[in-house]
Amino acid sequence: MGKVLYLIPVDAGADRCQRVLHLLQRWACPGTQVVVEDIPGGPSDLEYAADGARAVHWMVENVPELVGSRGADALCIACFYDLGRRELRELLAVPVVGIAEAAFRLADTVASRFAVLVGRPKWIPRMQDNARLYGVDRQVVAWRPLGLTVEEMRADAGGRVLDRVLEEGERAVRDNGAEAVILGCAALGEEPEQALAARLGVPVINPMLSGFKLAEMLADLHARWGLTTSKVGDYETAGLA
Repeated sequence: MGKVLYLIPVDAGADRCQRVLHLLQRWACPGTQVVVEDIPGGPSDLEYAADGARAVHWMVENVPELVGSRGADALCIACFYDLGRRELRELLAVPVVGIAEAAFRLADTVASRFAVLVGRPKWIPRMQDNARLYGVDRQVVAWRPLGLTVEEMRADAGGRVLDRVLEEGERAVRDNGAEAVILGCAALGEEPEQALAARLGVPVINPMLSGFKLAEMLADLHARWGLTTSKVGDYETAGLA
């Protein structure tokens, strides 16, 4: 197996990085190595496009060296906007995964129609752009806001996040005909998706799990069979990492 670099593209702090590392290690197959990094001094969240631009700038400047120094075989970007996905595929030889793309691809294998639960309506346009890019926009039957900011989801006072996910998930299945529900934010990735699936009666797609497991497979393919990102056409670059 290979080594996965899981990048949280905000200033997540040591405690959160350690918590995420433990979670990913529980999900990992035997032999997979996991490294979790964040952006020290970066945005606290990515609610706004301006903060996203700052994060992408940091990634372009620092991630190639980080991948090399950590000896990573694949990179997973832990933001449902898939920030920097194209730029880093251009800069890196190792495979690069965005958690939204991974979640959509996984959902497409288990359902033909799915809903995406997001924190706020503001998030939806950028996510819709990616759904169109990935060719799944016609399968997304609903974008259902929870009415929660990233900060509120992380604080999760009184278990409100789980309540809202269940409420909107039930509406998506009942009113929109969703056959699966995607949790549309890395901040939702620590929710118990198996328990949610049992309650909703449809698959619940965890973007953290989706992104990590796809990156894990690609890391293995890179380490054992030399799979790399194509450098012909879109991801052509002047230098490799």
